[in-house]
Amino acid sequence: MKLPITLEDNLLAVARYYARDAKAQCIDVSEMAFPLGHHIPSEEMLSSVSTRLRAVVQAIEARIAPAADTADSHGPASWDMLSRSGFLKEPVLIDFMLARFAEGRLEVKIAQADDVIVTEQLPALCLKNSDLPIAEAAQALLASETLNRRSHKNLYRELPPENLHQLVWRVVAALQILSGAKNEAHIANAKILLDEQDEAQSRRAAARKLALFIPREYQPQMLIPQKAGLPLFIAKLASDTGLDHDHILRLIDGHSSIPLAMMLRYAGVNRDSAMAVICLFKGFDLTPHEVNIFDSGYEAADMEAVEAELSVWAQQRSRFLAFPGALQDDDA
Repeated sequence: MKLPITLEDNLLAVARYYARDAKAQCIDVSEMAFPLGHHIPSEEMLSSVSTRLRAVVQAIEARIAPAADTADSHGPASWDMLSRSGFLKEPVLIDFMLARFAEGRLEVKIAQADDVIVTEQLPALCLKNSDLPIAEAAQALLASETLNRRSHKNLYRELPPENLHQLVWRVVAALQILSGAKNEAHIANAKILLDEQDEAQSRRAAARKLALFIPREYQPQMLIPQKAGLPLFIAKLASDTGLDHDHILRLIDGHSSIPLAMMLRYAGVNRDSAMAVICLFKGFDLTPHEVNIFDSGYEAADMEAVEAELSVWAQQRSRFLAFPGALQDDDA
């Protein structure tokens, strides 16, 4: 895929390139993590994906077989078998881990901003609201954030239900193959784990609910990351653009600021506020070339064209996660 840097660069063209690159990275990381790769991602990204995946598998094993030490010094007992089966290469699983990597990096950038006061962020303010649904939504979001910060082992709680279901039963099958016998206790524990899972308590769902209920006076601040906090900021962008929560995280943390600029433009953020958000997340990585594209194209961007492009991104991502070969079709 050719890098489209020409004198005719425009907001749509550059954003389209980096949206495709977000999918290409998914393949790169998958191949390098279980190693077949020719395109090497950053060591930080690779380490993050591997660490998180291992932690999730280990946590699930601990729930399924709590009375046994299923892990050796090299990691979860089922790890090698799951890796050889190709299951841990599934794009939906790798994409989820890459989104968590992006999420962590973006949270650090918000935390390092000079004007961040956690007790004055919107979730904390909404916690004090007299309207019970608003206070409960804020409490759910803050609780999920606290749980996720404690350990990577809680990440399995954030997996979409269908992906968690597949992973749990793959782990059960691997443990039973390794032991050479069917274990009814493992099966029962797996069912309990899945029955306990409540997608509504996930961080994304909690942020989406708070974005829906948030008081009118706070709504203009939802697209200010320092004020909203990352989950609520992403939930608002997802609501405005129609893009998936994790998709937005990966696009923002990608190599270019232009996809973020497009999303902010469609969400109705004015030029100066948009540049402030871009500077927060990109900082010294922001290039003069991108600044020039932003200056010349942000306010001039045709909203119908931006809407159409965002719709294409959503469709292509859905197709890619279901059929990874669709990446090549998109780039044809």
